[in-house]
Amino acid sequence: MIIDYDFHGKRVTIVGGGHETARKLRSFVKAGARVRLVGPSFDNEAVEAARELRVPIVRCPASHVGRRAFDSTDVVAVVADDPALGRRLRTTATRRRILFYAGDDPEVSDWVQPAVRFAGPIVVGVSTDGASPIVARALADRLVRAVRPEDRLEVRLQEYARALARRRIPSPSKRREALYAIHEDHGVRAALRRGDLGVAKERATRIVLEAARGRRGPPRRALRRAP
Repeated sequence: MIIDYDFHGKRVTIVGGGHETARKLRSFVKAGARVRLVGPSFDNEAVEAARELRVPIVRCPASHVGRRAFDSTDVVAVVADDPALGRRLRTTATRRRILFYAGDDPEVSDWVQPAVRFAGPIVVGVSTDGASPIVARALADRLVRAVRPEDRLEVRLQEYARALARRRIPSPSKRREALYAIHEDHGVRAALRRGDLGVAKERATRIVLEAARGRRGPPRRALRRAP
């Protein structure tokens, strides 16, 4: 199961300094977390990423990492090249009820980090349940290349249409029908392929208002759960 956890505003401590550290820094900062980096040493890429992202760096002896990692934090993520470190810190995380992640050890982690790629408002996540991060990354790279410009525009269109439908259509099932009607409308799809979001919104508005007045039936294909 892949869950899009909301890290916005969470205090996240990243323990590490090796080749994966910069990637994790960027991921958590992009998610809106308040991040800091803790460890005895850091490679140049990690330091540069921390400075670019304005992430505080806490240098401390290896013997003090466990104590400093859990100072005022909601989440601890270990990306150090020391598998034993994650096992040691897991015990403290459990005792303090702090969400915990160890990059190379899914057995002691509270979640498995999927390979994530972004295409505008679309997030592609692939997980092999910790079995092969390499395969997950390769698949995520392949899938994100399949996202078309009109797919990105349709996300914006559906966001607009859902907000309008919530205001105008009381019935959840009728709202779902209207949103699928927009998705399947030939005029909407043609406008999105042209990159004309304005025309697509005009047609979507018409579909929602017709549904609100009871003048539009369900889409031709079988209805599914609303996105």
